[in-house]
Amino acid sequence: SVRNPFAAPSHPSTGSEPQLDFFTLPVDAGMTKFQPELPPDSPPTHPHGGAPHQCPDCGKGFLEIPNLHRHQRSHTGERPYKCSNCWKGFAQSCHLLQHQRTHTGERPYRCPCGRGFVQSSQLIRHRTVHTGEKTYKCPICEKGFSQRSALVTHQRTHTGERPYECPDCGKSFAIRSHCTAHQRTHGDTGEEPPYRCPQCGEGFQLRGHFLHHRRGHAGGKPHHCPDCGKGFSRSFLLKTHQRIHTGERPYPCPDCGRRFRQTSHLTHHRATHTGERPYRCSHCGDAFPCSSELYLHYRSHTGERPYQCHDCGRSYTTNGSLRCPLCLLFSRVTCQVF
Repeated sequence: SVRNPFAAPSHPSTGSEPQLDFFTLPVDAGMTKFQPELPPDSPPTHPHGGAPHQCPDCGKGFLEIPNLHRHQRSHTGERPYKCSNCWKGFAQSCHLLQHQRTHTGERPYRCPCGRGFVQSSQLIRHRTVHTGEKTYKCPICEKGFSQRSALVTHQRTHTGERPYECPDCGKSFAIRSHCTAHQRTHGDTGEEPPYRCPQCGEGFQLRGHFLHHRRGHAGGKPHHCPDCGKGFSRSFLLKTHQRIHTGERPYPCPDCGRRFRQTSHLTHHRATHTGERPYRCSHCGDAFPCSSELYLHYRSHTGERPYQCHDCGRSYTTNGSLRCPLCLLFSRVTCQVF
């Protein structure tokens, strides 16, 4: 019989401890803190049974002083561990070790499917692609998630919580990476982008944007809509597209109740209530309500025209139609004549 490579391996009873195997760990392994059990007659570690070392800034308690010192760096901003390649700083040595793998290309955590990962937590998340486990359920809409962190982020769509605030303009975000990406719209950070396309040289701050860009060169669109057959380079783009067919609009405006298919559409709409235009062009100072409009505006300065008409080769800044107006008009006239 063919063995499932993603099934947990069996350990015969040999009288000795089995070797720890990653695939015997639960999906949320490493997500709960280890609490050692003490014998009934052991004295408590603290007179009140709690953590004896308290953070003076936030009151959080720790069992050991080194853990408190590491935590305090989140308040002071201290980053004593420096990368010898790019001099980026980190608060903990383990974070520096993980970062250095972006320079060396080392991916020590391997899945049986062949994919490698920089961090064990990334491998744990990836494993759910094979197992299909979605053990974390939203109590409001019952949507399932494979990671607790994804559930926490999702719940903010119900509560409206936006805990990550831009220090430059005060705009808040539900997801940390969105806040980080937004901060880069305020001006050049002076840092070399960590991801650079080997084909065209364009740099990216986020790995997801880099991978999406690479697929544009490859021309691969493996995800196809079962209703109309349209192809997409990423599964989440297909999911968003399918809402056109289903009519689903999961993002409501908290001001007027109007619903939208995409969060970006909701963000753009909310600017009509607030008048907010947080995305400012570093070249001319024009401001925009959403990052996509700023991105398109930048092309007026760079001269970039990435979309070509299939008929005449004329270039455009947007892909509203891959046929220019003159070619469309000519085709209509030709149809009417013939």
